[in-house]
Amino acid sequence: MYFRVAPLAAILLSSIAELSTALPQESSPPPPLCHYILRSSNSCGGGSPYQSQVNNWDFSFSIVDAKDHKKKRFTKILPNDLKPWEFSISREDYKGPHNMWVRGQLWRGDYHWNLCRISFDEGEYIEGKREKVDIDSGIVSVVTSKCVVEYEC
Repeated sequence: MYFRVAPLAAILLSSIAELSTALPQESSPPPPLCHYILRSSNSCGGGSPYQSQVNNWDFSFSIVDAKDHKKKRFTKILPNDLKPWEFSISREDYKGPHNMWVRGQLWRGDYHWNLCRISFDEGEYIEGKREKVDIDSGIVSVVTSKCVVEYEC
């Protein structure tokens, strides 16, 4: 049996081309995740007259890598008042991929965040996950409360 090589090669090449387009394209890995954290900390005093006067509140917003919690990308100290916080953070502020609008409010009576949400790039707000209140009792007690939104970095 005698075959011509050129027509056979053309058929094989066209078959290979069709098969390669049918294969799934290699997908790029998903972007890394970050934790966008609203945090409150209250230091309140103990038994002595001086200690009983201690009642300090600190509020902050930070962006931390989800895998490596020690790698902070951005921190913003928030004013110490009872008003709900509403602020924007631009890509340039933290050298990241998103513009954000953050809304938060802490209920100081029980240290829980009753408002915690973030909008990325003018999209819908993503509701944060409220974490358990952490109480470190000592001479001066420290109560820490967090609300976390997990989203791509």
